[in-house]
Amino acid sequence: MPANNPFQIHGLARGPFFTDRADEIRRIAAALSTPGTKLLLVGRRRMGKSSALAEAAERARRRHKTVVLEVDLSTVSSLADVGTRLLDAAFAALGRRWKDVTATLLQRLQLGVRLVPDATGTMGASFDVALRDADPVAQQRALERVLDTIAEIGGAKGRRVSIILDEFQRVGHVGGEAAEWHLRGVVQKHDTVSYVFAGSELGVIERMTAERGAFYELLTPLPFGPIDPGHMTAWIRDRMRGVGLAATEEVARRCLALAGDRTRDVVLLAHHTVLEARSGRSKVVTTEQVNRAFAALVDEQDLQWGARWARLTVGMQQVLRAVAAGTSGLTSAAMRRDFGLGPTGTVTNAASALMERELLLRTPDLAVGYRFDNPYFRGWVLARALHDLGRHLPVVTLPPLRDPSAR
Repeated sequence: MPANNPFQIHGLARGPFFTDRADEIRRIAAALSTPGTKLLLVGRRRMGKSSALAEAAERARRRHKTVVLEVDLSTVSSLADVGTRLLDAAFAALGRRWKDVTATLLQRLQLGVRLVPDATGTMGASFDVALRDADPVAQQRALERVLDTIAEIGGAKGRRVSIILDEFQRVGHVGGEAAEWHLRGVVQKHDTVSYVFAGSELGVIERMTAERGAFYELLTPLPFGPIDPGHMTAWIRDRMRGVGLAATEEVARRCLALAGDRTRDVVLLAHHTVLEARSGRSKVVTTEQVNRAFAALVDEQDLQWGARWARLTVGMQQVLRAVAAGTSGLTSAAMRRDFGLGPTGTVTNAASALMERELLLRTPDLAVGYRFDNPYFRGWVLARALHDLGRHLPVVTLPPLRDPSAR
């Protein structure tokens, strides 16, 4: 039996490990190759946005000879960090093509920039650490200088230059709304550069693009939702069969039922299901193996979810127990009594706080009216925290759907 696993769970999914998203990739690649375009890719975490961006960037480079700067802002903690990320991406993308780019960048920036080799010896660049302690206006100006310089170099070379800002909403987190408005002013003047903004914090992005937001009517939205369940089911089944495992459509559907609609969550479960099947030297994948793989993943993430749980208030913990195991509306009298939730207002406030922390989502389809952002956290609550109330449910218990005939 082949030793390889047909589901990749680390890094970006590329090649055969990537599926669907043909329309999104086509539109992103077209935006990257059209000067002046400003596209907004928005979707929740673990949907596969970064992998789709990488696929689209490669297509733009290959088909349209576009120079693409891929900038991940997920870890930045200052505007100076944003500038450093851009500088590093510029050296990676531009330096390979134009030998004079290093001197040109340094000359035009006229800022405290230092050259730093990476593990492979390739030169990168970053701002002097002192800039991180400078006032916000100075950091904004440094970021503007970097973007303007990249645009000038691209224009002078007569090549298409595009910039992907992944998790771009971090600019507002580290620099406030003033930084958002400043970034808008910078990018809207770059007619020779195309921008693709991507983000996962839907509430923050909605504020940024609303009528009073900094990016109102500047960006063309491209929603990034779940992959069609039928496509995902067939892909899981076929990938398993491709490595000698007999898998039915029922097995693939069970993966989706337990893991939900986030691509990363589903692929993670499918990956561990393959491990579970092989651990028993089985060539036939069963739904029970999917269940055991899900339970194993919940066990593996015990420390992660235990730490999150410990930081929550008692009221929020009670609401999570109710959402994990409840069978009726969260604020109904039965639910408040059975789970000790207290007054309706208290329940609503706790649920709102959990949504702000991206632990819960509203959903009209489930009986309780909410669902967990992460299915493995729900599994953890069922396995670890529900016992505190004297309740016991299997970790693979699915939440009940709302009765459409109920009023």
